[in-house]
Amino acid sequence: MTGAPLVLAAALAAAAAPAAPYGAKGGWALITGRTTPELLALLDTGPLATEGGATVDPLRLVVRAMADATTGCGGALSLGEGRSSFILTLLAERAHHRANPHPLARPPAPCPEETVHAVDRAYPRHDGKGTIDDPRRPSTASEPEDGAYDERVVGWVRRHPRSYHAQSFETLDLRSEGGGRMRFPLILSTFALSHVLFWGRDDGGPTLERVLEHLEPGGALVMAPVRCRPEGGLPDSVGRYYERLRAMRERKVVGDFTALAPDSCRPGEVFARPAVLVVTGARPTPGPAR
Repeated sequence: MTGAPLVLAAALAAAAAPAAPYGAKGGWALITGRTTPELLALLDTGPLATEGGATVDPLRLVVRAMADATTGCGGALSLGEGRSSFILTLLAERAHHRANPHPLARPPAPCPEETVHAVDRAYPRHDGKGTIDDPRRPSTASEPEDGAYDERVVGWVRRHPRSYHAQSFETLDLRSEGGGRMRFPLILSTFALSHVLFWGRDDGGPTLERVLEHLEPGGALVMAPVRCRPEGGLPDSVGRYYERLRAMRERKVVGDFTALAPDSCRPGEVFARPAVLVVTGARPTPGPAR
């Protein structure tokens, strides 16, 4: 992957900019991408209006999390990362930053746990230490079929066994070394999650709830893009997705979310515009003053 300098430049520019309505500062972060320039271009929608009347800037959310992942112990996890080297780039940037700290800055403290992660059901299953113990057959296909794992990412898994997880979105369950569920201020997925929710095997299934269980209060789920129907218009599943989110918002499971207008699919376009959907986690309700 090229574009590692772009990661850092974009991150530093965003860190210097005024805070977005929903910022992602510190802690864990879940990030996915193709190549970095493609990812940044996809997310560069400008501020988006939410159901609750606020605004959110997807690009600023993501680059702030990138900066936090490379210069501190903030994390990144890619949902449906596949063979993209986005996670490898963040791991390399973090290692470089720790090996070459600024001479006037305090050296970064070691992270108590690995915080940079990727999830894909095609990754080889392993013992957590780099030994592959997957009973499925290896495959070199770009999209391994059911019953196979991607042989071409075995080297990545062996070098970074704590960062790569062979899980499906429907059964997503990431645990810290202490056994608690990982919760993230930013969850990001390009192409994979939106396909599963709107065109794949999970219309109305458990995936949305599984993902949101990993969202930190006040955090943000960012996913893109939404594929239009061949004959035009949004898939019917998008409406059902909004109905579920509205019910979750009433129960304070989520805080807010962005929505696509009915005319988001323009004639001849493959994907809806804007390309990005954002869901924010509900913030705790303050208790009575004492």
